[in-house]
Amino acid sequence: MPSSAAATGLVDRVASVESLPAKVLEHQAYLAKVEEQKGADGAREDIRESLAAITALLRKRLKHDFSGYKQNTLIRRIQRRMQVLQIEAVSAYAEHLRREPSEGDALFRELLIGVTQFFRDEEPFEALKANILPSLLAARDADDPIRVWVAGCATGEEVYSLAVLLQEVLAVHRSEAKVTIFATDIDPQAITFARTARFRRMDGLSPERLQRWFVMDGEDYIPVHAIREMCVFSEHNLVRDPPFSRIDLISCRNVLIYMDNDFQHRVMQTFHYALRPGGYLFIGPSESISRESRLFRAADKKHRILQRHDSVRATLPEFLPQAASGAAAKATTTRTEDQIDKSARRVMAKHSPAYFVVDRHHNIVRYSGGETGRYLEPSEGNASLDLFANLARSVRTRVRHAVERAFSSGQAIEEASLKVEGSELVDLLVEPIVEAGRLPGLVVVGFRPSRPQGERAPEGDASPASKRDIEALQQELHALQIRHQATSDELESQIENMKSVTEEFQSVNEELQSSNEELETAKEEMQSVNEELQTINNELHGKNDLLMQANNDLQNLLDSTQIATIFLDDELCIRNFTPAAREVFSLREGDRGRPVTDIVSLLSYDKLREDVGKVQRTLEIVEHQLDLKDESAAYMMRIRPYRTVANVISGVVMTFNNVSEQKQQHDHLQVLMKELQHRTNNLFAVIQAMARQTVRTSASLADFEEQFGARVQSLAQSNSLLIDQQWKGVSVDKLIEAQLAPFVGSDSTRFEMVGPTVTMTAETVQTLGLALHELATNASKYGALSTPNGKVVLRWSFVGGNGASEVFKLEWQEIGGPHVKPSTRKGFGHFVTDQMVTRSLDATVQADLAPDGLRWMVQMPASRARVGRSPRPVEGMPPKFSQP
Repeated sequence: MPSSAAATGLVDRVASVESLPAKVLEHQAYLAKVEEQKGADGAREDIRESLAAITALLRKRLKHDFSGYKQNTLIRRIQRRMQVLQIEAVSAYAEHLRREPSEGDALFRELLIGVTQFFRDEEPFEALKANILPSLLAARDADDPIRVWVAGCATGEEVYSLAVLLQEVLAVHRSEAKVTIFATDIDPQAITFARTARFRRMDGLSPERLQRWFVMDGEDYIPVHAIREMCVFSEHNLVRDPPFSRIDLISCRNVLIYMDNDFQHRVMQTFHYALRPGGYLFIGPSESISRESRLFRAADKKHRILQRHDSVRATLPEFLPQAASGAAAKATTTRTEDQIDKSARRVMAKHSPAYFVVDRHHNIVRYSGGETGRYLEPSEGNASLDLFANLARSVRTRVRHAVERAFSSGQAIEEASLKVEGSELVDLLVEPIVEAGRLPGLVVVGFRPSRPQGERAPEGDASPASKRDIEALQQELHALQIRHQATSDELESQIENMKSVTEEFQSVNEELQSSNEELETAKEEMQSVNEELQTINNELHGKNDLLMQANNDLQNLLDSTQIATIFLDDELCIRNFTPAAREVFSLREGDRGRPVTDIVSLLSYDKLREDVGKVQRTLEIVEHQLDLKDESAAYMMRIRPYRTVANVISGVVMTFNNVSEQKQQHDHLQVLMKELQHRTNNLFAVIQAMARQTVRTSASLADFEEQFGARVQSLAQSNSLLIDQQWKGVSVDKLIEAQLAPFVGSDSTRFEMVGPTVTMTAETVQTLGLALHELATNASKYGALSTPNGKVVLRWSFVGGNGASEVFKLEWQEIGGPHVKPSTRKGFGHFVTDQMVTRSLDATVQADLAPDGLRWMVQMPASRARVGRSPRPVEGMPPKFSQP
């Protein structure tokens, strides 16, 4: 975290933890020392005196002129850099700035105020979208692109906000007009960031706009291609560099407030020049154009949207090179006479007086030349271009009346013999500049010397009495003129005050009338709304009862269900959950409203956010089988979209079904299937061997059919016994009885069994059953069972132990049969009783053809037999198979 904080570039000091307290104390001591040098506003006056030198250093190093920025802003920023470096003297800081190039960059970064966000002050942006942007599309040719200039774009949030607005307006009007947004700033780092267009903080963007116009790339949001391709970024200085041209809309919000009046005027002239006729300027809420009213008018005063005045000729301020010499700096550019000069000269050609051109606000927009100086007498106070704040006091009243009459009537006004103090009598000429189809917006106020009157009577002809009378009259006239002048001045002042008060009263009166009308309308609307509310209130009472009942039913349903269910909104916050959900998440009642990702999950599952996002994008159900972390239970998780009654997707629903038992049964079934497949393969192998051997020993097809059928029947009987015992094994006595039953029938005296209770394993039963069947077949044909008095004795036991391996021994002995002769032919019976038993059971076989009958003995590992009866069938095992 410390490294990340330092990497932002906003950290003033990086030090170890041990040294930080000493650094803080040093900084505190420095602040206390320089506190006495600060003025009442917290700014140091010595910095104010050195601003010119510091801004000159910045201009020389960075090619940017900050001399026109507001002094208090500059002082605060320089003062802060001095605090960081703990430099007391301004001269020392200036020297440090001169010697250290990095300090120039640091101060430059300090002076740049890049506070911005998407749709900052959203209401003006919505007003721009609703009232201004549609007008840019009106009557526009397809090959005429919309050109927008965002001056002072910082890191680009405002640029992409305007791009989003324009795309939305184009979509609404189904327009395919091309849009280009030029975004400029003097900060190259900010331009690089804006051009890269990778944002992590998306403050100001609604979720709908964020989802529609931006895509997630790692941890950053980037604008979609349609937005990014509209924007062109470049480094540009508003005061120094020439502007763009033919612009429809300029956005320059919260930039002018940091400039003084001269820089503001230059920038506004630049914007006026850059805009097309009727173009718009979008400025910040704290910025005003009261001094630039001749260049722009308010299209939306509340939201600071201005429109270009087309009656004023667009001219650029002087953009002089930074390194220009003094002579070059004083040089002026010869410009073509504009339309106002031509019109004024055309009107005054027949009079050739000294004149002023004024607008309806009485602001002077043109002088005829230096000869106008004799008619000027500026008033005290702030400098102004108001004609009546600069005109000679003796003629202000009469000129004001003449100007008002000319604007109201549209006719020329002439008055003779105006007395200007310190000058001869003059004639007043006021004539409007009229353009076809428009009210006069400008008038020309001219002065010319009065024509000479007839010569006076010679003084020698007057009598002394007449002279005295004339002198008395002249003195009285002079006193009256002085009194008249004082009265005129006072009246002029009163008229100005009354005019101002009248305008204020008129404005207030209009506002009151408008408010009164709005209140009357609102009263009527409120009465209508009140009636509607009463009707709606009655309906809501009934719906509230139904809602309460439905809520009770839903609560009981959630409490009684055994399915763990969690309802999430679009932000993955928990809306509701069933009690069973506590089995998979550590949930409490107070967790409603919290992100589900903040809750501890008991599942081995870390892709919840990705799966929820997939469901929200595709509206498809996502399903996973998950285990608890301690593997004590298994759940089937399903995530599906949450649909409202209006079929609007508003989040997701997660359900968790406990499938532990089903999983166990499935695993058990898999084991059984593998075992069945293994045993089936073995059975087929045995049948295949039987068929092969029977074919070899059969004389004919009928003989093969008889022998093979009997042997398959024997194998089936062994399998039937295994199925009855759920493949857990068969006792020896049952196996013997099943194999001898076809040969001895119900006569139990024909065979005898001697041995303990022993159960043979399932793998042993089939092979041993076949061997017993072959022995019984031979006994019925050639041995003891072929005579009435013969019988078979079977004995079995466990032998060995005491250090030796224990084996299971089974003996077959025939008694009372005919004399047996050895056979030279070895058929299937010999194969089964010798080779198959030996290989399959890992056993040893001995056969002895004694005179009194065959003796056959097999010894196999004791693991193939166990003491005790066959186990009883258990539940859950596969069902019995019917014998084919």
